[in-house]
Amino acid sequence: MTASVLSGIAFVVMWIGVMALLSHMSGWPKLAAVYRARRPPSGTCFLLAGGKIGDVWYRGTLTIYTSPEGLYISLWPIFRFREPPLFIPWHDIRNRREKRWLWSGLIEFDVGSPPIGTMRLLSVIFRDAPNV
Repeated sequence: MTASVLSGIAFVVMWIGVMALLSHMSGWPKLAAVYRARRPPSGTCFLLAGGKIGDVWYRGTLTIYTSPEGLYISLWPIFRFREPPLFIPWHDIRNRREKRWLWSGLIEFDVGSPPIGTMRLLSVIFRDAPNV
């Protein structure tokens, strides 16, 4: 094998390893076990959104839809190793807490009861949400 092929293989292996580690740190697989999206999204779309899921900040790599039923959250396909799209009904968003980060308002919340995970998203995403 040539050096360029080996370096390409090494890059792919490293990429998958990093994505697997981030997936584990975020808790996304646990959320997906309960909240995996079963249908295409609908509602208001927020492209290039960011947020914190578990211990991982996703900066500009999330697509979020808000609908009357809940939140649809997906990750760009290139970053989606073990992270299928999620659909979280509003009634499973618990313990909402308002936070500030620099000049942005954020909403931190637990998902599920008992909590399966914690998320932190921009407060503008919750503008049309029912009282959660």
